[in-house]
Amino acid sequence: MQQNPKYSGKDSDYLINQKVFDAFYKSLKGKQVLVYSGLFKEAKKKLKNGDLDYLKEIDPTEYIYQIFYIWKQKEYLASELHDLTEQEKKELNHQMIDEIEEET
Repeated sequence: MQQNPKYSGKDSDYLINQKVFDAFYKSLKGKQVLVYSGLFKEAKKKLKNGDLDYLKEIDPTEYIYQIFYIWKQKEYLASELHDLTEQEKKELNHQMIDEIEEET
């Protein structure tokens, strides 16, 4: 009979390499099994400060239009097509994909 471990993972387990860290992250994401102490506490602080942004994926989509739709009985119809300004393109394109939702 196996005993339940005290921890779901320690830093000596999940920091072996990137593949192991990714496996821990994907399997534990959304679970309330992590306590932010030790290295996780430091990592959470770095995440909030943006120090880990280089690890996030970049959205490769190139947005050039804004399309407005209206509901017509049983379907949506495009009612207006608007070219984005250069400023809007800078704000919308190549943003980082945020997978982690912050607790509030």
